[in-house]
Amino acid sequence: MGAWNAEANDIFLKALEIGAQEARRGFLDRACGGNVELRGQVESLLAARQHAGSFLEAPAAGLAGEEAQADSSEVRLVRAAHDEVAA
Repeated sequence: MGAWNAEANDIFLKALEIGAQEARRGFLDRACGGNVELRGQVESLLAARQHAGSFLEAPAAGLAGEEAQADSSEVRLVRAAHDEVAA
């Protein structure tokens, strides 16, 4: 993909709000008019978003919480093992 295009980005963000494919195509027809390059840029952004899937929607905080839980379990195991050796 080429350089940043604010117009393509704006159309992309609006298109994301349209769930039905037919309605989205109609919106892109109107928003891009006959500008094939603009339409291609928007469709590339939409395809990349679809390819990324829900990766970007998962909150990082939830993942960090799971890691913290695992870390604290490991710390308890290490402490228990240390206490057994010291006893």
